[in-house]
Amino acid sequence: DADSLRCEEWLLKLWKLGGEPGQKLRSRLCQRLAETGQCDKAEAWMVGSIREMPNILPPQPEAFGALCRAFARLRLDASSAERWLEVALNLHVDLSLEEFVPVMERLADIGPIHAPQVWTNRICICADAGRLDFAEVWIKQMLRHGLQPNLVTYTAFLSACAKVGDVARAQSWVEWMLDAGLRPDVVCFTTLAKVYATVGDIAGAATVVAEMSDHAVHPNAFTYGTVINACAEAAAPHSAAAWLEAARSSGVSPSVECYNAVIKAHARAGDSERARSWLQRILSDRLDPDVFSFNAALSACVCSAQDALLVAEELFETMKAHLTPNCSSYSTLIDAYAKEGDIRKAEEWYRHMIDAGHSPDEVSLSLLMDACARAGEPERAEYWLRALMHIGFTPRVIEYNIMIKSWITAGKLQEGEDWFRRMRAAGCEPSEATFGTLINGRAMYGDLAGAKWWLSQHEAFGRGWSLVFYNTFLKACSLAKPREGVAARYYMKKLVEEGFKPNSITLITFASAVGAKPAKEFCRELGVDFDRILEDAKGTKRRRQRFAGPHDPSLELRKQRRHQPKKKK
Repeated sequence: DADSLRCEEWLLKLWKLGGEPGQKLRSRLCQRLAETGQCDKAEAWMVGSIREMPNILPPQPEAFGALCRAFARLRLDASSAERWLEVALNLHVDLSLEEFVPVMERLADIGPIHAPQVWTNRICICADAGRLDFAEVWIKQMLRHGLQPNLVTYTAFLSACAKVGDVARAQSWVEWMLDAGLRPDVVCFTTLAKVYATVGDIAGAATVVAEMSDHAVHPNAFTYGTVINACAEAAAPHSAAAWLEAARSSGVSPSVECYNAVIKAHARAGDSERARSWLQRILSDRLDPDVFSFNAALSACVCSAQDALLVAEELFETMKAHLTPNCSSYSTLIDAYAKEGDIRKAEEWYRHMIDAGHSPDEVSLSLLMDACARAGEPERAEYWLRALMHIGFTPRVIEYNIMIKSWITAGKLQEGEDWFRRMRAAGCEPSEATFGTLINGRAMYGDLAGAKWWLSQHEAFGRGWSLVFYNTFLKACSLAKPREGVAARYYMKKLVEEGFKPNSITLITFASAVGAKPAKEFCRELGVDFDRILEDAKGTKRRRQRFAGPHDPSLELRKQRRHQPKKKK
């Protein structure tokens, strides 16, 4: 109509003058054009908006809803409505289910009703986008038209449940499937086990495998691999190994991926010795380990103990004898030396990666920046940031955080805060870690007022407190001159009232601010068991030391020799 025409003219004038109409204004125009039946123009504006992504946000949900309703009213153009619904789902636009149910009912009535593949495709599109509510509407529309979803349809829906970890919805649809007389196959059972594995429910995944025998279905390598992967994610290496042996005893030959999951489980638990033994097990079982096998074992080595880096380097040489390491292999060692603050070794492994023909990436360069930050060399970190920008990457929040941390670690608080301003000038939104670093920088000097100011900036982004923030403020109270005992008691009381559980760091820092005896008495008033929390923390530390295994003095000696400066001739 005339109003939408004038709006369109003014938008075009704004463009000619160099202006940039916002996505909200464009979406309102598309919505207006669609509501007045001008579907072609509305579609053209939508296409233009999507082509400019990711520079601008996706069109608003109301625009998609109006366009889909307009096309659904036109029987001949109903396929366009379904196409735009698919576009909105793929762009992860936050669509309202109530608004689209009438559109989907209309499409179900006028579409190819008796084509099972069409229905399955509709359900898979919704499932892949993580919109299980939309997928359920399509299934209910099938049932309304007297059609029974097949096993492929239900399996696709279970796969979507696995992506989002929706166990309750998966269980309900399995019951529907069984009530409909469908017999689940091995793929369906494996997908259901994956739903439990996604949420770390190893017992639930094991129950699914046990139920397979009741339906005369035999688990395959993928089924066992799903459960073993769940054990790996839960850092349960013994369970992972037990399930692999169960696969072998049942006559199923585990794949390399199953062995990789067991290695990964030991890596997460920090047991490098068993991780390497399982790598050898792959070779003894006449299987070919892949790059993921070695990378998982490398991760186990660098996570277990400080002197295990030499073992990791030896394992890396063994890896080169079997296959070509990838970027992740080199990055594992770069990261390990970065966490130790050993810039020389981190940069040495970076050069090895480049010499091997791999291109530098954001991950490796960020790790080098982190190594410099930990070593207190901000100028060197800035050098690697410039290298990252030189190869075409735009610094992200993680790189800015490293620069802020590097200057604060070097004792130059003002320079670190200047990097925050440069970050905001570049249009990068700070994270919770950003403000945590800045607050901690002020707390290190006992500057409680400065820490409060940075907290106010954090809250301006709509974010709240965390236990780390409370611990940082207690640190500021303990390092202030004179100590801020009253403020420390205030933060300790507020921490408990907000429902946070103090840890050993909280109590030690609080005791440093007010004194050990007053800290215990105040915690008793708050209902906090001071001694038990500290004793539990000591027990956890002892268990970790026991699990790490005996110290190998030969590795320490080799490490010392390696880092000794060479004598000049």
